[in-house]
Formats: sequence, C-alpha cells, structure tokens
Amino acid sequence: MNRYGLLALEQWSRYMPTRFAELEDPEGFFAAMGETIEQQVVGLVEELERQLTPTEDYLRRVGELNAVRRQAEESVLQELVYSQIVAEPSSDLETRLEEALSVLPTPEMLQRSIDQVWEWAEETRDADLRRQDETEVYLSLEDQETVDRLTRLLALVQVPAGLSEDELTTRIGQLEAAVQQNR
Repeated sequence: MNRYGLLALEQWSRYMPTRFAELEDPEGFFAAMGETIEQQVVGLVEELERQLTPTEDYLRRVGELNAVRRQAEESVLQELVYSQIVAEPSSDLETRLEEALSVLPTPEMLQRSIDQVWEWAEETRDADLRRQDETEVYLSLEDQETVDRLTRLLALVQVPAGLSEDELTTRIGQLEAAVQQNR
C-alpha cells in the first residue's frame, strides 16, 4: 500500500469508523484507492508541468516542480479522500457537543479577533477621523460583516449550562453546521 492509501486508511479509520469497519478487505480497498490517487496525481502533475514557462534557473525550476506536485496532491486528495469523509455523529449529546466545540475557535479567540478588527479600524482610520474632528470609529462593510459573523459564532460557542435536551440538540446542530461552514 502506498502513502496515499495509508493516508486514506488513517482518515477513514479516524473519522468514519463505522464505514471503515464495514469494509470486507480494508487493505485491498485502500491499496486500490492509493493507486488511483497516485495515478491521478501523476496525470495532474504532467498537465500542470506543461503549463510552466521554461526557465534555466535550476533552483527556480525545482521550486516550481515541487509546488506543482503539492498542488496536484492537494487537489486529488481533496477530491478522493477528504471530501468523502462524513463524520459519524455520536449519539451522546455531550460527546457531540464536545466534538463540535473542539474544532471551533474558543470564545476567547473569537473575542480577540473581534477586538483586533476594531483596533485595526481605529488605527487605520485614526488620521482621517482627526482631520474631520470625529470621534467615532466606523467599520467598512467588509469589516462589519466580519465582526457580525464572529459575534454570531461567539454567541453560538458560549453554551450556557442547564439547556434542555431539545435546546442542546438544536445548539449542537447549529455548531455542527458552523463546523461545516468553517472547513
């Protein structure tokens, strides 16, 4: 089994243990998947190399070829391995909550990001505001959208204690949707 097959095997066993356990011949399955991935990577590398402009600079050429290889691997792995992974939700609500929260930013990280957007807006617009004798800092539309998105996520990851089972199930569904959006 090549390295691509081993990578796929590791991803499936970690993130889809039920589907992994259902495979009759996991070694054969992942060996074949690894070969398919390798063939597609080689084909894509050849295609991308044809698009490169010729150069006599050896180090530059080596860098370009390495970048092409990484780009091809990333593309094929995304298509054939990562996009196929569907995390199997746990039936235990507390476990599902912990799993969702473990891959999202912490409330502290989110608040720090919100504060940084405001600080940046204050710093970059400070000179303009002084010239206009204004004291308020306004966010650009893009910055406001960022702050709004981060604020919504912050409210979501701050899970209050004592939620009913229905409320907890709803919150977990919202958190799992947020995880999918942040991938």
